[in-house]
Amino acid sequence: MENDYHINTNNQSYKYIEQWIQFITYNKKKNKNETYKKNLLITGPCGIGKTIYMHYLLKKYDYKIFEFNLIDFKQSDYIKGQIKNILEYRDISSLFTNKKINKIIIINKIDQFNTTEKKILQNVINYITKNNISDKKKKRKKNKKDKPTQKKHIIPIVFMSNTYKTFFKSFLKYSMRHIFPLPSEYDISLFSKYYIKKKKIDITEINLIRIQNNFPRNYKSIANVLDLIQVYMRVHKKFNLIPIQQIILNNKSDLDIDIYQSSYRLLSEPLTYKKAGYIMSKDTKYISLLLHKNFIFFLQHNTNGTFDDKL
Repeated sequence: MENDYHINTNNQSYKYIEQWIQFITYNKKKNKNETYKKNLLITGPCGIGKTIYMHYLLKKYDYKIFEFNLIDFKQSDYIKGQIKNILEYRDISSLFTNKKINKIIIINKIDQFNTTEKKILQNVINYITKNNISDKKKKRKKNKKDKPTQKKHIIPIVFMSNTYKTFFKSFLKYSMRHIFPLPSEYDISLFSKYYIKKKKIDITEINLIRIQNNFPRNYKSIANVLDLIQVYMRVHKKFNLIPIQQIILNNKSDLDIDIYQSSYRLLSEPLTYKKAGYIMSKDTKYISLLLHKNFIFFLQHNTNGTFDDKL
């Protein structure tokens, strides 16, 4: 699993999230001075590792992850149906082993929710809370034959956001909050070395160090820049600091790195119609503003093969 991610286990965010997961899993409190709660709100700029670290640690502790985005909250009936399925979900193996399934819900980009979506979100939270709490025991005489009532397992919720909004105050009543910091120079160095090795980018470590100070403090942006440098090196064959610095400068001014990544995926990766449709419906307002930048660059990839292979 570590090969799929760039993870620094000494990172303070890594340690904080792991302590929270240990609490919701084993009711184990690492820091006595911390007020532990069953839900977690994580805020911090896009592309700095919030989702990667969360997914890595949840998989480490064998959690079944159910993830939702802004588009999922467009229809109240749809999201409520999905949540109901999660509450009733049982793994096939658990039917034979009676093993408890650790389930968790991640809700992304809640800072982008409008008034209607906020209301749906609150209804979903109330619905989950209501179904998590076991019914109060009715007053009755003790009977040895009565089976003990089984307490329902609480499903934690992780709220993810790029910025902090005032309406988050209502979440803090039942959620811990972690402000995810920007990557340090050390983190950026580790990630850039990891990425060029993974992608087999033909750039020496010395040249990487030369351009490292120009990198934005954002993993997604760095990955995007290194991908462009890889293409540059294929065309020009030699490392040239000045145009590469210009590439980095140009890519610091993107509207939103998430949208850029969506454009990149649409134009450079073979996608199913369903995946392509999901990306377009999520970012359809902005993708057209970015297509001109790389359209010709990646056009050949998605015009090869049969009609069914084309986007």
